[in-house]
Amino acid sequence: MNLVYFGVAPTYNTAPLLYPVNIDGITNDALYTNATIALNPDTGELVWYYQHLENDQWDLDWAFERQIVEIDVKVRNAKLSLIWVS
Repeated sequence: MNLVYFGVAPTYNTAPLLYPVNIDGITNDALYTNATIALNPDTGELVWYYQHLENDQWDLDWAFERQIVEIDVKVRNAKLSLIWVS
C-alpha cells in the first residue's frame, strides 16, 4: 500500500478549544492533534486519517496506544464484545 502511519499526539494548549470560534475558515476542532494519519512516503500527501477524540479538551491523546493490524478471521455464529476503560 506504500503508506507510512503516524500517531499524532502533540501537547498543546487546550484552552482555545473551550469556546466556539466565530471567524470564517478557522475552527477549534483540533484536527490532527489526536489522530492516526497515513502519508504517502513518496509524495508526503496525507492519504488517510482518523481523529480519535474530536475537540480533545482534556488532552487525553497520550494515554492511548495506536495499533494498526491486519488479521484474517474465520467468522462463525458468536457474540463479540469490546470493553474500553480509561
